[in-house]
Amino acid sequence: MVNSNSETVSPAGFTPPTSVGETRQPESRSSWPGVIGIIAIIFGILATLGGIMGFLAPFILDKMGSALPDNSPRAIKLSEAQVSWVMISSSLTVILAVLLLVAGVGLLSRRRWAVKAAMVWAVLKMLYVVVVTMYNYNTLPQQIESISKQNPGAASMPAGSLETFAIVGLVVGLLWYWALPVFMLIWFRRKNIRDEIVGWSPARDSSERFGPPLVS
Repeated sequence: MVNSNSETVSPAGFTPPTSVGETRQPESRSSWPGVIGIIAIIFGILATLGGIMGFLAPFILDKMGSALPDNSPRAIKLSEAQVSWVMISSSLTVILAVLLLVAGVGLLSRRRWAVKAAMVWAVLKMLYVVVVTMYNYNTLPQQIESISKQNPGAASMPAGSLETFAIVGLVVGLLWYWALPVFMLIWFRRKNIRDEIVGWSPARDSSERFGPPLVS
């Protein structure tokens, strides 16, 4: 006789499953390594270009100055000490920029060494910004005098106004250039971030980067 309830009759000794088992969903990967990595790469490229322009600046100014009369107020002449400082600061800028660029590429690949590189960059960058700010502050009188010679209208401004604007600019610049390093130092010290980084491979293998190997 056919069962009217249309229930599946299993062979003796076998019990059909009464519920569908839960399917385990793959864990979603966090997106912050890609975001921070891209930001680091962009800032690294821009800083590298800025450092290269710093190398070329003394030569460009010298060429421009040679095309003007010696008594021209627009002629900008850098002393040997200023040229040396520009070359040294530009070199450090390029070195730090390359370090940030490499760290950004490593973060995109989720490599543990990239986090250490980013934190080293952050500390060195903050120290470098402090040194540059102190140098600019110490040479502030010479810079103001140079601005006054090149722009006669600046001499008519209230006394001390140029110096005030320059100091405010130095403080704003310090905070601006510290923003990304401070963020990275705080971000990578968060417990959940550190726990996630522990699971990263020191060097990802080719199968993880390019997919599983082909089966012949």
